[in-house]
Amino acid sequence: MPCGPRSIVTHRELILELRELDVREPIISDEEFVGGARSIAMYVPRPDEKRPIGIEVTVPSRHLTVSAMQERIGPAFVYAANLISQVPDGSLAE
Repeated sequence: MPCGPRSIVTHRELILELRELDVREPIISDEEFVGGARSIAMYVPRPDEKRPIGIEVTVPSRHLTVSAMQERIGPAFVYAANLISQVPDGSLAE
């Protein structure tokens, strides 16, 4: 069941979207989960035996456009994910 006005609702749409994703870059959700909200998220690489983690921020869509999120928050997310991925084993709470 879709949650937001831009939710992906078919298997075909989902496959097409997944093919476009690059886990090395921040990903934007534009009212896909909740109407009136935009999110930016990023995968954080971890050693093979560790659980994968991610970082995410959600803002009201009226405050930031998709391009503003990419330009203003995106570089900080890349930087943060890189820093977090370099934290020695055992330093992050599991």
